[in-house]
Amino acid sequence: MKMNQYETLRETCHKATATLCTFIIVASAVFAQETKQSPSVVRFSDIPSKVVIEGMLGHPIGTLLTIRGTWSDDPNLSPKDAHPFVVEAVNGIQLREPVVLHDGQVHQFRPHTGGSAQPWDWKMYADGNAQPPEPKPRERWEMLGMETGRYENPSPEFWKAIGDRQAQGRFGFSTRFEFVAIKKLDSPRGER
Repeated sequence: MKMNQYETLRETCHKATATLCTFIIVASAVFAQETKQSPSVVRFSDIPSKVVIEGMLGHPIGTLLTIRGTWSDDPNLSPKDAHPFVVEAVNGIQLREPVVLHDGQVHQFRPHTGGSAQPWDWKMYADGNAQPPEPKPRERWEMLGMETGRYENPSPEFWKAIGDRQAQGRFGFSTRFEFVAIKKLDSPRGER
């Protein structure tokens, strides 16, 4: 093959490669735009009959669960701050990755009709008089309760409409764990 033919073939290959690369880039951009989905619309009346909301703990919201974990020992928090609860197991099954329930995500459920506290260290009763124990950092607890959900704060548009220039906190759906019974599994080292 002569040098001119070789260079012509080489130039043709470069142009073909460039054309193919351009096609792939354009096709990828078009495909990415076509696969971009808008959020699904769920009617409130469809929950829970047609739509089930799965919580952070991997179960439908409202399901009775037993969670086990440890209250975090975050040195950046003051003694008055609520420490995160790190969930390690749900219904006796170890989680692949721990789930962290932050401040405001662990609450006592409203009073209900209760029975014997056994085998729990604390259990809520209908009169609601007994306060649950205060958690201590590094303390391991098991709690009986349910994960529930709600919207946090109004939308940024709401705050703007009432004349507040800054959104007040995080907007969106969040979950929390509402407990009815607690069992302390162990205390922090050096405390009993």
